[in-house]
Amino acid sequence: MYRTIDKPPYEALKSEDLSSSLPSLQEIQVAYTKFKQLFLIDNSAEFWDTDVKWFSLLESTNWLEIIRRCLRKTIDIIELLEVQSTNVLLQEENASDLCCVISCLVQIMMDSYCRTKLGFQSLIQKEWIMGGHAFLDR
Repeated sequence: MYRTIDKPPYEALKSEDLSSSLPSLQEIQVAYTKFKQLFLIDNSAEFWDTDVKWFSLLESTNWLEIIRRCLRKTIDIIELLEVQSTNVLLQEENASDLCCVISCLVQIMMDSYCRTKLGFQSLIQKEWIMGGHAFLDR
């Protein structure tokens, strides 16, 4: 849901609430845990059992759906920035890091420097480290 705000110098600003359109931190953690389990196989019998139904197990984790939704939101924001020349304000209710994720994806897609080793390092430092991300808590 977009909300347009007009302020001097009369530039449009669209506020995007990521909490309403993307999964919660708990949903992401559950999906990622299920996704990781696909790769933790103890023996060859379990491997062959998993191999037969791997794609359906992958889909059931919901991990790819979360990735798809994040990329779709990123593309929507890039279209606002590039096509409509609109400023976008990213917001979220409960500090689930979605602003950092989407902001980084937008920058990686729009700025080739962010796709270099040094550019990616500075992007992580700017968005995550300077933003005070609680790495040890997640």
